[in-house]
Amino acid sequence: MAVRIRRTEAWGATYKGRKPGPNQDRVLVAADIIREGHISYAGDPPLIIAVADGISGDAGGDIAAQTALETVRDTAPGNLKSALHVMAAANTNIHAAAAPTAGMRNMCTTIAVVWLHKNKLIWCARGDTPIFLVTDSGTVQANALHTGKYGLLTSYLGADAVVTPESTSFGMLKLKPAEVQAAAVMSDGICKYIPDETLLGMLADDTRQIAAIGSELMRSASANGSPDNLSFVMARFWA
Repeated sequence: MAVRIRRTEAWGATYKGRKPGPNQDRVLVAADIIREGHISYAGDPPLIIAVADGISGDAGGDIAAQTALETVRDTAPGNLKSALHVMAAANTNIHAAAAPTAGMRNMCTTIAVVWLHKNKLIWCARGDTPIFLVTDSGTVQANALHTGKYGLLTSYLGADAVVTPESTSFGMLKLKPAEVQAAAVMSDGICKYIPDETLLGMLADDTRQIAAIGSELMRSASANGSPDNLSFVMARFWA
């Protein structure tokens, strides 16, 4: 029997970190996109959280990330087909934003999105930005990471990307009592620099505020040598 979500709270943050140049990450919490700093949210469902990690190999990663989140923030797909359409729309909008300027035509971004409805959770991702679900049996990574040989990305939005089911990780859960209590998304600038056991344990610690968990993860990643932008968002929800 599905359970209805009646209350949600979320906290997200993004910081430049040690990476040269501007912060190319963007974080979405509800209707707000942030490019530096942090944001909190508490309220009724629906709720959307997301991280877009602009790819810095070509100019415009920050624009691609911003465009992607501007596309998804007002959406509420009710099924997986609709979620895939949202990704396709974001991809189209990035291409349109890049077209007028020759130097921006290869701009691209990874993206990972979680939508919380009254009784379901839908997630969709392209690239290597992980989505974690905190369940009654532990914390698990929901999405496959799209990386090929030597860690090169095989999926993203923008540049030469085409959105297909095969190049996109997505899933849906009808929520049951005590099955899933939270969802978190973070850039690889964090998760690659935190031991898996430590990361999963911290996300599952419901005695701590989300802001405390996210802040500690970002500090630890930086202390462990992360050279990248640092972005994190997490939502908890209750029946």
